[in-house]
Amino acid sequence: MDKKLYLIDLDCYARADEKQKKKVKESHCFDFGLLPTKGLQKEFRSFIEERSRQCALATMIQERVIYQRFCRMVKDKHIRAESLQELEWEQWLLKIRSWLLEHGQKLTMQGISVYGKEKTVPSSVITYVRKAYRFTEAKEERDEIEKDIWTLENLDIAYKKNPIKNVQTLNFTAIIQDDLREETKKAVYEHLHHEAIATIIKELTAIRRLSKYLKET
Repeated sequence: MDKKLYLIDLDCYARADEKQKKKVKESHCFDFGLLPTKGLQKEFRSFIEERSRQCALATMIQERVIYQRFCRMVKDKHIRAESLQELEWEQWLLKIRSWLLEHGQKLTMQGISVYGKEKTVPSSVITYVRKAYRFTEAKEERDEIEKDIWTLENLDIAYKKNPIKNVQTLNFTAIIQDDLREETKKAVYEHLHHEAIATIIKELTAIRRLSKYLKET
């Protein structure tokens, strides 16, 4: 198995526009040699490849930095697990929190809700590792709603279809801020139960505009 997975080789890079691609250097990669066991290396390669198929390049650029922080935590805590599932999630959480405090880093951060208001969310390292942990569980237990692009037929919802336009997917990749994107997903999931898909698309358009405005201010 190759020890490195370069961003320029990911699916999300092929889908990205030229402006996003310019932010990536050829040397930028996920270095699996930073993990101590072949088991963890294999799990994270699969996790990252799956994320690259479902997430935007901007997300993967951010997650590369978070992945490196996780690798440092594993090294500092002398963890030799062959799988994330060797430890209960609460055990991982305690180790990550301990490492963050030891390095003077915050356990929480300020995020942005779907309504544009600030809210307190867990550290990005905690959120990232929790996603990886869930990924290593049985595949059928992973929800479609964790992805940045939803295939509507995979959702267990009898949503109100548009009789004119056949909408098959919902794309959240243009929502730049991670927290805003995740909050939007939660809101859209709830709205799909009682709102028409055309209304949902209008709501997504408004959130994308908000995301762009927040980035520019």
